[in-house]
Amino acid sequence: MSSVRATNIRSMKWLISWTLVFSSCVAQAATFEYQAYIGGLKAGHATVHVDLDQEFYEVSGSARAEGLVDALGSWYTKFSTTGKFVAGNAELIEYRYLEKGDHKRRDVSVRDGELRVIKNGKERPLRPAFPGVDVLTALYINPNCEEEKQLHSGRHWYVLKRIGPDADVCRYHVIDDDGDSYDAEFVYGERENLIIPVSITISGFLTGRMVLVEHER
Repeated sequence: MSSVRATNIRSMKWLISWTLVFSSCVAQAATFEYQAYIGGLKAGHATVHVDLDQEFYEVSGSARAEGLVDALGSWYTKFSTTGKFVAGNAELIEYRYLEKGDHKRRDVSVRDGELRVIKNGKERPLRPAFPGVDVLTALYINPNCEEEKQLHSGRHWYVLKRIGPDADVCRYHVIDDDGDSYDAEFVYGERENLIIPVSITISGFLTGRMVLVEHER
């Protein structure tokens, strides 16, 4: 059970830290806020900025724990992914995040097919990056309901297989690199002329959910 609980907390961080390929010739930029919950209680808050044009894209932001997760230990992360469009496809330049906790600091980056990790000031040996698309690119630059996806969050790898025929909601069974499995649900919507996640739900021992904060105009 402890393994499942750890998986849910890690998945929640992936949610916090975790749109169709750019098809317009007009530059677009927007900032979005999300509230995260675990078991129905507030667990974190995230801000995501998306900036793209005909040639390049960048998704960046930050997230921090609050409520339940913060009581278990403070946590903060800054994240970004940059890339370029080649023949209409998103091609990664660099994916990176800096994670801080009570007793650790971890700097993770993926570039040129290599994974670099610096933990508490000590650099780990370089190793090949996991296959698939980084989670930020998948969620904000190339969102879709493919039958099967391979995603990574830098240090972890996920295989998503679609379940259910619902056209409005992307439902997946997820298996991660530790062999743990759970279900995930992605709901996309158009905001600021971009297709973005409106809500993401991870179901396991505890249910984690990230919801777009809608501001009145």
